[in-house]
Amino acid sequence: MLKYSWKSFLWSLAYILILLSLFTPLSIITFSIMLVPAIILAVTLNKKTLVLQYMISILICSFIFPPLSIGIVILSLFILIPSIIMSSLYKKESAAVTIVIGTITMLVLFVSVLFVGSLLDFNISTAMEELVNEVVLQYPELSEITTEQTLMMLQNMLPFYLIMSSVFIVVISHWVSRVILQKMDIQIPKMKPIKDWKLPKSLIWYYLGALLLQLFMNPEEGSYTMLITVNLIPLLSFIFSIQAISFIFYIADLKKWRFLPILGIVLYPFMYFVYSFLGMLDIAFDIRKGFTT
Repeated sequence: MLKYSWKSFLWSLAYILILLSLFTPLSIITFSIMLVPAIILAVTLNKKTLVLQYMISILICSFIFPPLSIGIVILSLFILIPSIIMSSLYKKESAAVTIVIGTITMLVLFVSVLFVGSLLDFNISTAMEELVNEVVLQYPELSEITTEQTLMMLQNMLPFYLIMSSVFIVVISHWVSRVILQKMDIQIPKMKPIKDWKLPKSLIWYYLGALLLQLFMNPEEGSYTMLITVNLIPLLSFIFSIQAISFIFYIADLKKWRFLPILGIVLYPFMYFVYSFLGMLDIAFDIRKGFTT
């Protein structure tokens, strides 16, 4: 890997900059690509060199911002652990398996950070309440009932937000890393074309089960049943909407309608629930087959 020595130096620098940016307002941008430098370093370097560059990066960051040393170490591990796992999986697993395991790893780390935060007297509910109160100050027309409902929804749907954040970070990081590594003549597995994505039918039964729980059991606020339904239903709805995008790409490829994928993506935010229903139909009945016969 000697030919990558200068590149690894630049990516170590990028790792440092992204790590430090997470303590600034720039984190809104860099949060989504924070794994990229670490993934590239983990793929291109051997373990000893990776550990050495990681230690040097942490020392530099801690030297620049001594008061943030503990936070820097925690964040650096938060970035490094999934990056190493994903880079290792690239050698023996498909892109889909790597993304799934990477997402699970990120989710476990999110939960671990919240747990450690609770031990250090950080209360996520209090943080959410402060966020909602800031919004209310900016928009006084919002009623107290509305703010209470919003706060309750944020607290109840925290698992959903953590899962979606994990998926978003891992998918974006995989895509960006693969593009960069290709430029460096390093190949890592790529996802199947979106038109070929087909999700398991068992998801339909999970969705129906969650709906039945919500409709007939009328779960109490704060109960485990309520937490399951309030997070599982929107999560599966999102998954079904992605299946709909796959269906649209499949039809576009079959009919040679090049405009359809662009139109489908543009309309996605405005027809989200229609897409979810369409994706559900495609999973349950494989309706795309009807266009090939």
